Amino acid sequence: MSYRSYPNADRARRQVDRHHVQQPAPIPTMRVAMADWVVAALESALEAGRPFREMIEAL
Repeated sequence: MSYRSYPNADRARRQVDRHHVQQPAPIPTMRVAMADWVVAALESALEAGRPFREMIEAL
């Protein structure tokens, strides 16, 4: 497909602004809460695995 310049640049910009710019979706509060839960779960797993990690480091 060969290049063709758009006949009216202002019209092209308006069309791009109207159809191709997507607004970001708001972040659901449940996703924010899930992130906090994941951080808490990882901290708990790290603490639960501490004795095993210390044993392996001692070897």
